[in-house]
Amino acid sequence: MKSTNYTWHGIETINLMPMLYRLRAGEQPTTVPESFSRTSGAKLRLAVPISPSERHCPIAVVSDSYANEFFAWLYTFAEDAMPISLHCKILKSSDFVDLDLAIPALPTADLGRWTALVMGEIMFRTGTEEILSEAATSWALRSFSFAATLCYATYGHQPSAVIELFINRLKRITSVQLPNQPDPIGAFATIWGICHRSQKFLHSPSEAAVYSFQLLLDTSPELRKVLTSNPPLLKALNDAVQGADFSSDSLERRVMVFDKYSAVINSLDAQNSFLGGFGIAVAAFFVGRGTSHLHLLDGQLNKFSYLWFSLLAGLCGEDCWDPKWFAINRKIATLAEFYWVSDPLKSTLTDLCWEEYNWVLQGRDAADQLKVLPKITPNVVTVEIVPGVPLQVRLGRAERVGQPSPSRPAFDGLSTPALASWLEEIAREFKKRSNNTEAPSNVRQPELPLEEQSGERKLRKPKK
Repeated sequence: MKSTNYTWHGIETINLMPMLYRLRAGEQPTTVPESFSRTSGAKLRLAVPISPSERHCPIAVVSDSYANEFFAWLYTFAEDAMPISLHCKILKSSDFVDLDLAIPALPTADLGRWTALVMGEIMFRTGTEEILSEAATSWALRSFSFAATLCYATYGHQPSAVIELFINRLKRITSVQLPNQPDPIGAFATIWGICHRSQKFLHSPSEAAVYSFQLLLDTSPELRKVLTSNPPLLKALNDAVQGADFSSDSLERRVMVFDKYSAVINSLDAQNSFLGGFGIAVAAFFVGRGTSHLHLLDGQLNKFSYLWFSLLAGLCGEDCWDPKWFAINRKIATLAEFYWVSDPLKSTLTDLCWEEYNWVLQGRDAADQLKVLPKITPNVVTVEIVPGVPLQVRLGRAERVGQPSPSRPAFDGLSTPALASWLEEIAREFKKRSNNTEAPSNVRQPELPLEEQSGERKLRKPKK
């Protein structure tokens, strides 16, 4: 962000909403602008765009120590105007210092590589490739890899501070959504890192497999240690990566080789680990020499294979894509182009900035708060993880903040003796009339027995 695009005003929290209302009405702030400083010690500053016609919106920069008090005051004394994210963006001072917002253009030439990862995550989370044909775009907006696509396109040229901030916030979301399940963000982040480091398309499947495997070992000492402690698995992965057994021109023979490799890897990797998924994905990719035999992964227990398969597809590029993969990838890429903004501090299609969302989650009534807040899409709250990077968080799991859902009593209306007797009588009458060749002139419908008690009409239990 260029500081010259804004005027800076130190204000009190009580004056924030009146000033935002005046700005919306087209009026100018009445306070004297201050000189720009990234390290100002003010509790609250408001950056007002000089050219609001360019979709720049006001930015409230709150000191780290004052953030909780800031939101508590607003939700107590200005509750009707909440969420504050509807009126301006909110950043903590520490995050604002880390955000260097000189933004390059969206790398559309590499976009297909990243949107392939979105497809991989969708399959990983659903356990099947069939979902891609049914609801790829709706799932894409809720995938972490879609948000990562926008984040790396915006901040990937910078030092890793913003990327680390982004990943840590995703972990916060998964800890709420999946409190009793393993956190998948570590696996996603490894895939994203390999994709980000690749500066060109590797048009050969074998080249992409070798490159991915080598980069995985170079950047992940923990995984390298796991492999060195399991020599049989290391040998199986090396054999799969070399691809010598997949050189046959016979598709049937290549499928047989895939079955052999997947059986060996599964036997050596009983935990269905991230590394085991890599070997299975490489074998499936070599069978079709591209994406055509993705369906081979549907029968595998190791769902990490979907992530690796999508990475190989992204690294190889369009030359290795079958028509179905190409069409779905282009849909998601078009969606990413729509959601990406050249300046992340411009207005975006979000419901809550991260700081406000995180504050709401800390409350005991987080579920009720998220339900009643105005939202772009029903049952989904769109959160701006970092400026310019939205993510749709589905309500239902996220809103409960780890609390178990209340049990729903089973409907037992048909077990009521009077109602059951009544239905049986109707069935007998219907059967009797249907067997009669002459249609009856009047069909009497049996009535439920009723009795008067305390001025109310109630069902009377039939006599036994």
